[in-house]
Amino acid sequence: MTYNILILGHSKYPEGTKSFLEFVGGFEEGIETFHISNENPIEKVRTELEAYFAKGEPTIVFCDLPGGSPHVTIVDLLAKKSGNNVLVYAGLSPALMLDITFKARIIGAADHNEMVSYCKEKFENLNRFSMQNIFN
Repeated sequence: MTYNILILGHSKYPEGTKSFLEFVGGFEEGIETFHISNENPIEKVRTELEAYFAKGEPTIVFCDLPGGSPHVTIVDLLAKKSGNNVLVYAGLSPALMLDITFKARIIGAADHNEMVSYCKEKFENLNRFSMQNIFN
């Protein structure tokens, strides 16, 4: 099972993140972006997201800011749907997004539970590393 990647955020963040994943990771397809701006309000983006998720494809969503309007909007939208193979993360580092994108697009997962476990393990390892005192 492979996942699409959807990057959602403010202004040019989604396009910049996509550019990073394409350049560093070599990804050429399976990455979509949606952004909010003064010219592209959140209500319009929500309508576009509803159409995107109507396809029912497994997707991993990266949002720029935890609790920001793009993040809140996608969580609210998906909470009203059942049977989603969708994971939503906000505030991730580029390195972690790259790692998860490799798993989602190239390596794949046997099922949704495997992808959930993979991401959970990555976050636990990151927290363990972050809490170590590397200066002593």
